[in-house]
This record gives sequence, C-alpha cells and structure tokens, in this order.
Amino acid sequence: MTAKTQVKELLTELFKEEALIIGGLIATHKVEDGFIWDLMSGIDAVRRRFFPRLEEVESKDEDSEPEVKLKPHPAIEEFLLRLRQERQ
Repeated sequence: MTAKTQVKELLTELFKEEALIIGGLIATHKVEDGFIWDLMSGIDAVRRRFFPRLEEVESKDEDSEPEVKLKPHPAIEEFLLRLRQERQ
C-alpha cells in the first residue's frame, strides 16, 4: 500500500468515526432534523473540497463494517454511503 493510499484510508476512517460519534450523540439527544442535515452537509463539503487534493488511488477491497445496533439518521447514512462509494 502506498503512502498516498494510507493517507486516504486514514482520512476516510477519520470522517467515518466523526459521523459515528455524531450519530451516537443524535441517538441519545433531541436534535432538530434540519440541524443534522446542515451539519452533515457541512462536513461532507469539507470532505469533498479536501479529497480532490489527493491524487487518484487504486481502489481497495471494502473493509467489513462494524455492526450497529441503532439505526443512524438518514443524513449520516447518506454520508457513509458516499464514503464507501468513493473507496471503490
């Protein structure tokens, strides 16, 4: 695995962990739906601005996802789906 590939994988994992933390907080606190969409949209905008700076990398087999007992908010599911699709 090249250093560039490792950097992209680490950053993808960072965004994923952030989304899971936010999802956990949302699952245990009352948060307005519009706020969640705005928050995830902002985080996704940062990700979309940053990742094009990295050179194209070879796709890698998808890692197995941890089992989640709570259903995440649709905004978080959509963000995580984008991450998975871009890794392919």
